[in-house]
Amino acid sequence: MATGTAVATGDLITAAKMNLKQETGASLATLGILDQSGAGAEDLRIVVSENLTANRNLTIIVNDAARTINLTGDVTTAGAFVTSGAFSLTLTTTATTNVTLPTTGTLATLAGTESLSGKTISMAGSLTFVTALDIIGAANTAATIEITDATTKLLAFDSRNTVSAVISALFTASAPTIVAAAGVVYTQVGIAALSVTLTGGTGVTAMYGLALDVAAQTLTDGTAVTVSDASAVNFRAPIATGAGGVTVTRFSTVRIAGAPTTAGSGVITNAYALHVDAGSTRLDGNLLMNDSGLDLVILANTTAAWEISDGTTKYYTLDSRTATDNVVAHTFNVSAPTIANGAGTTFRLATNGAFTLTLSTATLVTALNGLSLYLDTPTVNQSGGAVTVTTASTLYVISPVPGASVTFTNRYVINTNVSAFLTNAGVWTDASTREVKHDIQPINFEEVLADIQRVQAVRYIHNDPLDMGFRRYGLIAEDVPDFLATPGRKGIGALHVASFAVAGIKYLKSEHDALEEEVKALRLEVAALRQSKG
Repeated sequence: MATGTAVATGDLITAAKMNLKQETGASLATLGILDQSGAGAEDLRIVVSENLTANRNLTIIVNDAARTINLTGDVTTAGAFVTSGAFSLTLTTTATTNVTLPTTGTLATLAGTESLSGKTISMAGSLTFVTALDIIGAANTAATIEITDATTKLLAFDSRNTVSAVISALFTASAPTIVAAAGVVYTQVGIAALSVTLTGGTGVTAMYGLALDVAAQTLTDGTAVTVSDASAVNFRAPIATGAGGVTVTRFSTVRIAGAPTTAGSGVITNAYALHVDAGSTRLDGNLLMNDSGLDLVILANTTAAWEISDGTTKYYTLDSRTATDNVVAHTFNVSAPTIANGAGTTFRLATNGAFTLTLSTATLVTALNGLSLYLDTPTVNQSGGAVTVTTASTLYVISPVPGASVTFTNRYVINTNVSAFLTNAGVWTDASTREVKHDIQPINFEEVLADIQRVQAVRYIHNDPLDMGFRRYGLIAEDVPDFLATPGRKGIGALHVASFAVAGIKYLKSEHDALEEEVKALRLEVAALRQSKG
């Protein structure tokens, strides 16, 4: 400390380390430090600007070294300012800055990794990242990373991997209430529309998952594990509920608005709303079509067929190939099914179920051909020259074949519910049981003979060129009695002709028998006359 006492204005206190003097007109509360730099005569004043209630000490410790205090502004502290550590401290500001520091803790740096324990970051503005941002949670712990509105966890990330129920990323919403109105929209997770511009002429092989791409998931077991159901993506059924009653016209768990479309000069060769590239597609519910119907489209003239199967047997196959030499466009197929046999056992490869057709007006219906099955006219053309087809038919039926230790009591190629059938030998048998007839009466043979007289048998050549121009014998449907012709007089029933012929033959047989008896009687009379004359 300086030595000496200043008793009057201007007195100088001289010491080895500091010179103090009392300013003119000032009390000892104001001390001046002389300017010893030689650059001017001004002094640096130390001013006590408050009323002190006791003696106060200003202690400066320099730790036995030269120190410099360089001030270009005011320093105001409301408490002690203490630094620790043998390192310099530089605080850099670029403008007027107000910083509120926490009571304890460590300030984060601009680089490296920082740990925030039990802290909440609250922001009212934007958070901008110049480079990528990694948010890292503790591995395999119950501590999750959450985005909330202080009430609802809107997004949660769970890093646990050794428990039995984990949702790694969970999008949630806690019972939101929205205003119902025409066109109201609420989406828990939305992926905004995007526009991708291709700038080069290089062909792009694939651009899968433009809006969402789920990478291949691998399910690995450490021990023997049986999993009943597993899926890479799972959508749970939503529920519409409410005490006031909710009416939803169409409610879907997943909705695809449509297939990709083009704008400008873009061209899409194949546009799909849903593309299953490989594997089986399983539907446990119903497949419903809207009012516009459903078109099942397969690639034309390829081996890609549309099939309905149980994973082993192809029950139905639709083949679109047109440039091969062995194609069945529609195939109903069963590969050796095994069924329980018993009384009334039935197996049918294809069945057209029974139905009822109701005609709602009194208008005359010209024809109802093919109510259950209609086979239209197939036409065979050629494009490379004359072609000869040995046999062609609209319908081709092969008779059933019994396997080992199987016996068919009756074997038919075609059978009907009225006992008419086509045998394996190619014989057509008409139904003729009493069960299909009524008003049964004996034949008047004289009427049959009169009808036979009216029937005109003719010789003709059929218009079908495949009949080879042979001249045949037969009847003309337009010329025979009604009981021989089919309705519309376009055909003649073979059974009717045969029955008609049988009746005529029986009449002739009766006539023959009567004449024979008459001849016998005449022979006896002649013999008697000869004997009497002899």
